[in-house]
Amino acid sequence: MKKELATVSNDIEKIGTYLETMNLTGKLTKSEVQQFVEISQAFGLNPFKREIYASKFGDKFSIIVGFETYIKRAERTGKLSGWSVTTFGDINRQNVAESKIKAVITINRKDWEHPFIHEVWFEEYAQKTNAGVLNRFWKEKPITMIKKVAMSQGFRLCFSDELGGMPYTAEEIGNDSIDIQHVEISQPEPNVDPIQIDQMIFDSIDIAKNQDELMLIWNSNPGLQKEQSFKDYLGKRKAIIKKELENAIVELHLATSFSEFNHIVKKHERFKTDLEFQKNVGQRSTEIDQMNSHFHAQNLFENEGGENE
Repeated sequence: MKKELATVSNDIEKIGTYLETMNLTGKLTKSEVQQFVEISQAFGLNPFKREIYASKFGDKFSIIVGFETYIKRAERTGKLSGWSVTTFGDINRQNVAESKIKAVITINRKDWEHPFIHEVWFEEYAQKTNAGVLNRFWKEKPITMIKKVAMSQGFRLCFSDELGGMPYTAEEIGNDSIDIQHVEISQPEPNVDPIQIDQMIFDSIDIAKNQDELMLIWNSNPGLQKEQSFKDYLGKRKAIIKKELENAIVELHLATSFSEFNHIVKKHERFKTDLEFQKNVGQRSTEIDQMNSHFHAQNLFENEGGENE
């Protein structure tokens, strides 16, 4: 990353222009752009790859990283041997803000005898608007959001030498201001600042379950359809979903009974509107029915043969 930024001749103004062109800085002052670039260089984070974000609400300047950055850095150490994150508790669908749930992350390091375990509670990090209600993402995707907090904090604590001092993620910045590298972070207002909206859009891409949801995101954001970062991010998620669909179809064709088949169809219900998945569901259903008919006929033949003897 340092080499990538150095390629632009370390010219802060020129780098700032690039960032503004890609809609990565918003309405930042020259000194804020400089600070953003210096922090990116210090931690080796690439804003063009969406590893670090700059955002501004009023006179409050924010520098934020994506939670994937922590995972990538941990993997690069060669010491990560696996991790998992789980939620406990129930969601109050009548009033999500009162839900008593927590996310627990377990991280295994090759050089540690015991796993690292860290938990975070929904009520401590759920972000609210000035009106005192949960913002849209925390209300609609409470489990996803609290898991992101657990992952960010867990990896930063477990790999403190590699990640210590790095900017926080948007999901962690909740009720109080956090001092990150002398940059004041404040609670963002939803749907106000274009950079925050931009981040929310990228989050929605991350949790899209099928091609229809990706298409809905694309059609809902005509103003971003010329943004290369937006297209690239959609493309990556599309490739992941395509691979997951291929795996689901393979599972379908491995089913040998209707009970197993129905279980697989239900498991991959998110693909029920996909024409390719529907075609394979119908095809495999017919094949299993034919197999059952064949076995039934064979059993009748064997039974009749036994009676004749």
